[in-house]
Amino acid sequence: MIAGHDGLILFGTVKEQLLLKRILQEGKVTAPRDRPKRLLSAGLVATTGNPYREFLILNPCHPAYNELRRTLSDLYRVEPAEGFAAKKPTKISAQRPLAHQGNVPFKIICEVVNASAPLSFRDLEQRIPDAWPSTVSLNVDRLVKHGVLLVHGKSVRLSPNVPASFAKFIKKTASALDGASERKSVGTGRVSAFQRPKDGAPLLFGTDVRLRTLMALAKYGPMNVSDLRRVLGGSTIRPESEKTAMFTRAGVVVEWRTEDGRCAALDPRFPLIRELTSLLRAIEKYHVLRKIERRYPVPKLPRLSGRWDGDHRSLLGGPIATAVFLTIAANGWSFEALCVAYAVGYDRVVTKKVVKRLEEQGLIAGDRSRKPGFNVRVLRLHPAFYAYAELNRLLKAYVRRWPSIHTEVHSCLERLPPRTKAHLRRRALITG
Repeated sequence: MIAGHDGLILFGTVKEQLLLKRILQEGKVTAPRDRPKRLLSAGLVATTGNPYREFLILNPCHPAYNELRRTLSDLYRVEPAEGFAAKKPTKISAQRPLAHQGNVPFKIICEVVNASAPLSFRDLEQRIPDAWPSTVSLNVDRLVKHGVLLVHGKSVRLSPNVPASFAKFIKKTASALDGASERKSVGTGRVSAFQRPKDGAPLLFGTDVRLRTLMALAKYGPMNVSDLRRVLGGSTIRPESEKTAMFTRAGVVVEWRTEDGRCAALDPRFPLIRELTSLLRAIEKYHVLRKIERRYPVPKLPRLSGRWDGDHRSLLGGPIATAVFLTIAANGWSFEALCVAYAVGYDRVVTKKVVKRLEEQGLIAGDRSRKPGFNVRVLRLHPAFYAYAELNRLLKAYVRRWPSIHTEVHSCLERLPPRTKAHLRRRALITG
């Protein structure tokens, strides 16, 4: 049995949507023994009555209550019964606003509704970076099967059979969920993953999530993680694994738990915390974060024991990218062969790709254009980078704090082929 007009399934499953229809027609229905947990957690229905006899009603506290009633009425072409008052306010869930198994279907529909033109699968993948591309595609296929979306070629759009009130329901619900799924939050207002965001912020720490997280902690200090995610514009974005790389692979962020939940702050034990904080604040001036709206008090940093034990060789976007910056820090310049030699254990092709990415993002610059064959392109920090002074200061402090970097880079230069060293001498880059 298919629910809805022309097989449309807008809310949860067929059974759950038919229950919504019945509640709309009768006003309230006796609560079944097996409570509709998804409908309740989504805030679409609420309970009323007494402990001996409870009823289910459409939740009048839902921010899009009127749009929900109108959507069901248009979907089934029935007259709604008079509504009832709820027993207590029900909080809508960001995890399943439409009573689906997860929140990805809601995010997909929200992006399609707010888009000015049909979106492609690639567009949806970029706008929902906290979900795997395969997950996005799978959920699009399900929504197409349920009659909610249509796919023409590579474009995805809302089905014309969907009631117009449903789009209004989506927009109001998204707005109530802190704007986490609003279209305007994509780009400058919402963190991305490995794609470079539309505001052009460089992936200096490997991903946009890490960059914005560090910027927020540098600007606002210790924060509850829930507040931190609201600042980033993606309250439902999943963090990386706590055991591997929660905020950065270098380990410059400390986490602890309080009564209000998990909290985070930049680790004051990091030897170059002053230079790092200065760099992050300089970047934030050009890529401004949302204003902080704390729902929890400023957490107190716990007493930290021992020395900082993070990995200083993977701070700037992982070990390869950090190796590129450190070779520049040791000499004032670098080139691809030297970066490959210093990033020991990593494939030459991968290292060259990292160098290319850093150039494309305006972090480093070569003295000549790329050409095939033997072509020693001298690489330096890009002088036009708006945080050039702060980044240069951090890298110089690196070499002073860990002198072995200079020794290792010099050793890599000594191991270069004689022909390469002769070329460097002719260009007055090395002596001896």
